Amino acid sequence: MKLFFRLFGIWLLLGCASAAWSQTAGPKIDRVDVKFVGPASVSEQFVHANIRLKAGDIYRPNNTEDDVHALYATGQFYNIHVTVDPAEDGGVILAYVVQVRPRISEIKLEGNKRLSDAKLRKKITVKAGDPLDEQKLFSDAQEMEKLYEKYGHPDTQVKYVLNIDENAGRGSVTFEITETPKVKIARVEFIGAAAFPQKELRKQLKTKQRWMWSWLTGRGTFKQDDFDADRDELVDFYRNHGYLDFEIKDVKLNHPTTNRLDIQFYVFEGRQYKTGGITFGGTTMFPTNAVNPGFNPGPEPKPKTSPAYAAWQRNRKLNKDFAMKPGDTFTPDGLSKDTKAVEDFYGSQGYIEVAQGQALRIGRIPNVDAGTMDLEFQVDEGQKSYVEKIEIRGNLKTKDKVIRRELAIAPGEVFDMVRVKISKQRLEGLDYFDKVELQPEPTDPPIAGRKNLNVDVQEKDTGKFTLGAGINSDSGLVGFAE
Repeated sequence: MKLFFRLFGIWLLLGCASAAWSQTAGPKIDRVDVKFVGPASVSEQFVHANIRLKAGDIYRPNNTEDDVHALYATGQFYNIHVTVDPAEDGGVILAYVVQVRPRISEIKLEGNKRLSDAKLRKKITVKAGDPLDEQKLFSDAQEMEKLYEKYGHPDTQVKYVLNIDENAGRGSVTFEITETPKVKIARVEFIGAAAFPQKELRKQLKTKQRWMWSWLTGRGTFKQDDFDADRDELVDFYRNHGYLDFEIKDVKLNHPTTNRLDIQFYVFEGRQYKTGGITFGGTTMFPTNAVNPGFNPGPEPKPKTSPAYAAWQRNRKLNKDFAMKPGDTFTPDGLSKDTKAVEDFYGSQGYIEVAQGQALRIGRIPNVDAGTMDLEFQVDEGQKSYVEKIEIRGNLKTKDKVIRRELAIAPGEVFDMVRVKISKQRLEGLDYFDKVELQPEPTDPPIAGRKNLNVDVQEKDTGKFTLGAGINSDSGLVGFAE
């Protein structure tokens, strides 16, 4: 019996809650109207097709917000708002008041004295007659600011101002320009620099001091983009001379006058690092002595078709390509060249994973006290691969045989990644293709020690032929061919 009363009580509570919810759910929508501000260049049907609320629905404010977002997303409207009026039967009448994007009737420039209208208008993508697009106007204003910066007027501000006639559905745009004077660079100094002369460091920068011929070269004025890139250029210069701890501590821009600028880079050079010991792990066929400065490959073996001659030639090339040997200045660029030399040594013999860097790891061990950087090359040599077949894809107009004759590698041969790179260069040299990619891929089904070579090309547009004709009052019938 107790269970019965409990269930009956729950039923009563749910019934009451349901009734209360139905009373507070909101009024019914009697009608949904569409009203236009200005010319109605879109139909009422278009508006109704892009909103969800219909007559007979329950009115909830959140639904109108969703409808407004949906209408804006069509890109047709400049301004939208919704009015809600009570109806006689207790419902509501919704009205979507929309203003279609007005057309731009005129584009004006104000405040520009240092740059001509013609120069600035080249940066304006919006044209008279276009529908208003404020995102484009904002981008155009930014492009004009960049142009001023290019001509040595940093901090020039450009903003657009709209004058819209809502009833006519059109309006003008005025770009208001607040120019700044051209800033001339009087001096560039590097405080704390001792390893290189000031003149040598200035050569690394795009930002140049003004001199007597600056009016002709266009150099000697401050440009923010160049200055931002100069910091990276200075860091790269020092690091590629072995100063791995180099750091720009601060940069000061001093204005003795409104149009003059002195630039001071406060730098910490640190010490110059040399290449220390170079060790190899996991190698069974790599000639580690070939990376030493005094390596001697020995007398040239005969004949030139023998395996001994091929090994002798590889070792000699490795010594030449291994640019950063023990005792040399350590640089990131030198490490990249040494890594490529190891990859090419293995790649020329078909060890694809090493050639692509997948089975090669380089450890850098700094010795701050000695000022050296030791290197550890860890190699997983893997299995030697041979070319199973060559598949060519993407060529719609170029015949397969034209592509195959440029390849320096053929099926059945060792998968020589150096010759694959040469093949890629040859195909690019034809100037038939926008893109050339050569990649090894596993066979299907997989075959041990065998890989396919996929040649993917993207052909260029070879040209178009156009004919045309017309009549004018002066020349009569005229034609052209392009």
